[in-house]
Amino acid sequence: MKTLAQAFLYALPVFAIALSGCDKDDASQPAPARTGAVQVIHAATFNNQDIDAVLEGQPSKKIAYGGRRVIFTTNAKSAGDGQLRLKESATQTDILTLPQTIQKDRIYSLFVYNPTAASVGTLLVDDSNSVLAPPVAGKAIVRLVNLGFEAGSVSLAAQETGAVPLVADVAFGAASPFTDIDAKTYALEVRQPSGAVLASRSITIPATGASTILLRGHKAVDASATSQFTIDVYTF
Repeated sequence: MKTLAQAFLYALPVFAIALSGCDKDDASQPAPARTGAVQVIHAATFNNQDIDAVLEGQPSKKIAYGGRRVIFTTNAKSAGDGQLRLKESATQTDILTLPQTIQKDRIYSLFVYNPTAASVGTLLVDDSNSVLAPPVAGKAIVRLVNLGFEAGSVSLAAQETGAVPLVADVAFGAASPFTDIDAKTYALEVRQPSGAVLASRSITIPATGASTILLRGHKAVDASATSQFTIDVYTF
């Protein structure tokens, strides 16, 4: 697990960004004061080539399928609005331009995924309030993001007999709110209402930061190993 520590938002305390994925983190260095960030996560299983994320005024960031890169928004427009575009890395062909603006004093998560097998879409979540909220001693905050193609509604639960879901009924293309859980190591599974387990993984949830549990991939019987249902974890 790689760790990237950066300062955010008017000299607020430093927090860590930990990555479980395929891509490299940006080099650790202090961020200028008065800045926010957008973490871009590539979960588009039918477009699993490298993509570039470009926020105007910033160098592009290459992201592998299953990877995450963080763009600090220092150079967004002075009015607070920045436009973010996605391109195919190899050809520099435009994939899409995000319709929402990126405000430089906010913290976002942007998930790139396939709403259909033939289209690319995004899920943008403003995480500022959750990431910067004071932590509760011994507790962690987690959410489930469901980008598993044709997974339907899913829940996140510990692999224990009769375990109550930690997060329940998250529709495809949606993110649950963050919820408090004990900070420890879990054997977690993402399952359908029928009880069918789509993916499982042992994950240590730290007491610091906000953790996103992401389901990506698809269920086709001929899905390649890289495209099968997989759980990733990303922690601010």
